[in-house]
Amino acid sequence: MGENWSVSELLFRFEEDIITPKLVIDNNDNLHIALIMQKEKYSRVYYLNYTASNSTKTLVPVFTTSSSVFSCLRIGISHNDTLNIAWLSKKGSILEGTRDCMIQLQRRNITTNEWLYEPLALYNESNPNIIDISANYNSLHICWTNSSDFSNTQTISHIFLNESTKIWSTYESLKLSSDYVKVLKIKHANDEGLHVLWAIGATYSALYYLKWFTN
Repeated sequence: MGENWSVSELLFRFEEDIITPKLVIDNNDNLHIALIMQKEKYSRVYYLNYTASNSTKTLVPVFTTSSSVFSCLRIGISHNDTLNIAWLSKKGSILEGTRDCMIQLQRRNITTNEWLYEPLALYNESNPNIIDISANYNSLHICWTNSSDFSNTQTISHIFLNESTKIWSTYESLKLSSDYVKVLKIKHANDEGLHVLWAIGATYSALYYLKWFTN
């Protein structure tokens, strides 16, 4: 390895297929890793905590199902002490053009190591297709597309959790063109607003941006 690289370290070995691992760092430089694993009909979300200072590793199963396929995994830390792991859970047949989709969110207190009793299930009635989250000290934002490759109506929706009051906002939606939304990214702004970036198109691509403002 070069002088600017550490020696690689095996964290864990799995029999399942690892899908889209995600990483976030807390204020103490500890690593928080979420990953989706799939084997046969089972989809699993796992959480891996890694303390770099002493190489301590802890692997925790977050959620397992045999009736859904997980995708679009996201991770972020809010309020300096709350780990947020979000993903899409999809039921139904892609070949038949029907999907029963919902956003699932699991939260862990980094200080006490306490998890929610079970993941929150959010907005399955809107048929979410792509999600992204952004977290800072004050809030957790979630954006998603209420769209799929089977729908002519493409919409981006947004909610946020106030970390002081623990109250969710009502969700707002922005109707877009009929072009399929294939990429969605969000990021907190310094004024507590939210930057939203998305891409559309199949035969061609177009990139769009807007900002959501606090009231």
